[in-house]
Amino acid sequence: MLVERKGKVITWSWKQFWNDSFSFAKALAKLEVRERSAVAVMGFNSPEWVIGFLGGMIANCVSTGIYSTNAPEACHYQADHSEAEVILVENNELLKRFTSGLSKLPKVKAIVVWGEEALPSDVQDSRFFLWRDFLKLGSEINDDVVNEKIEKQKPGQACCLIYTSGTTGNPKGCMLSHDNLVWAGV
Repeated sequence: MLVERKGKVITWSWKQFWNDSFSFAKALAKLEVRERSAVAVMGFNSPEWVIGFLGGMIANCVSTGIYSTNAPEACHYQADHSEAEVILVENNELLKRFTSGLSKLPKVKAIVVWGEEALPSDVQDSRFFLWRDFLKLGSEINDDVVNEKIEKQKPGQACCLIYTSGTTGNPKGCMLSHDNLVWAGV
């Protein structure tokens, strides 16, 4: 996988991609994110988007994407409705859609920003992380903790939630199960 940023091409081997996804899952374990809760991802296509989405699945959570065009109210609704405990956003601009109403999202244990070098100065809450710091968070978690979460996954269980954009009311979600994704992928 590769991406060009500031004129430089950054690549991930399949092994690096897996290791980063697994590190994301270990960070979720460190924060004691409940299995079957959601990991919400908001931003444009990027390696971090996919790594976070897959990392949530590896941790036996339910991953969901949030449209980057959604207004703050729709973002809050989807995070609450999906029972998101972690929200991953591309930049500080998208972060603002959640900071204004964070008190309405008491289940959220972390908001992670992947495309910035620093968090805004007004963000002082310990639940906010930069991508690189979040991936290091679970470094002391034994791999067996995450492997046990993988083993618990069953056909018929929700793997991800796909929501509408919410242009005619609140976003509506559709569950895709683990076996559905496997069947569609082969």
